[in-house]
Amino acid sequence: MPNSRVADSTIKGFIYQFNKTILEILDSPTATIHVEGIVEDVDIYEANNSIRATQCKYHESATTFNLSLIYKPIILMIKTFLERPNDELSFVLFIYIPSEGQGDRKLSIEEVDEILCTQTQKLRKIIDELNLESFDKQKFVDQLIIHFGRSIDDLEDEIKTKIERLEKFRSYDVDGLLYPNLITEIQRISTVKDHDSRKVTQQEIFNF
Repeated sequence: MPNSRVADSTIKGFIYQFNKTILEILDSPTATIHVEGIVEDVDIYEANNSIRATQCKYHESATTFNLSLIYKPIILMIKTFLERPNDELSFVLFIYIPSEGQGDRKLSIEEVDEILCTQTQKLRKIIDELNLESFDKQKFVDQLIIHFGRSIDDLEDEIKTKIERLEKFRSYDVDGLLYPNLITEIQRISTVKDHDSRKVTQQEIFNF
């Protein structure tokens, strides 16, 4: 049987991602949001054809930030960065660690080097397949932001507050109807196999 703690952590990770997706939709009136995007967990396509690719990580049990916590998402972002040199990409690692306050952190080139030197077998396999000779580390770190986010409960409260402020909906419907239906709909969209069918706009979600 799977470890219940691991299963619980995985479920919370998905809920965190769904909440972040909803926030991006509420905050992006003109963008197209790709749920379970081609690049990362949430891809935001802006009107200027740029893509803001967001990866979500929920580390509720971590006592402090450690670089090893983000080895895998950073390596996968580097892989995407190298594979899509002509795309106007920016990366966001949206991560929750209880001991960290909200805010942004940049990654240094030295930290990128440390990540790429990992000897973890599964990660080493990914790294060894990368064409690092063409890797512009400075450009990559310039395009990456690590954002320490809020807890799941705090994100839920933020979403509900934003919905209540919209004149389109009745505030007393938020807790029991609108928020749970939004979570269910984002979860449904995330399981659709066709990539284009996982793209939504704010207006489409409002219509739903």
